[in-house]
Order: sequence, then structure tokens, then C-alpha cells
Amino acid sequence: MGARAEDQAIWHALVGNPTPLPMLFREALFLAPREDTPPVIILRTPEERERVGGGGYAKERQELERRLRAVPHLRTGRAGGWDGDALHDL
Repeated sequence: MGARAEDQAIWHALVGNPTPLPMLFREALFLAPREDTPPVIILRTPEERERVGGGGYAKERQELERRLRAVPHLRTGRAGGWDGDALHDL
């Protein structure tokens, strides 16, 4: 799958600080962007992906995008950052 320990450390810092995001985000795996590959968030099930990608979590997704953009080495140079296409399930 390509999930790296360093990616998970970055992810836990992003979703846990300063205000923790919901548990669905905190339990997800994260693949940091590499070259032209955008960041990927891997959730445990299709149902979790649907929940996180739905309207009920729009505010949290916006906050996560803000946090991702604040970390210079996570910027991909892609317009619009990550979106629902970044959400995957195992």
C-alpha cells in the first residue's frame, strides 16, 4: 500500500492538533503527496469513506485541507488541494 511511518506521524499531528478532528479522521491512514501524487486518506470501510465524504463532514474536510496547506512539504502544487477523490477505503 505504501503507507510510511513518517506519513502516519505527520497525519496524527495534522488531525490531532490544535483541535482534534473526528475519530474517523484520526483512525485513517495517510499517504503524503509525492511528486505529482496528491495526498490520500485511507479509511477502514466504504461506509466510513461515504460518511467522511458527505455533507456532515464538510467543515472538517475544509479544516483538514487548511492544515495540509499549512505544511510546506505537503503541498502538491495542484490547484484545489485534496477533495473527495483523496478518500479511499481498504
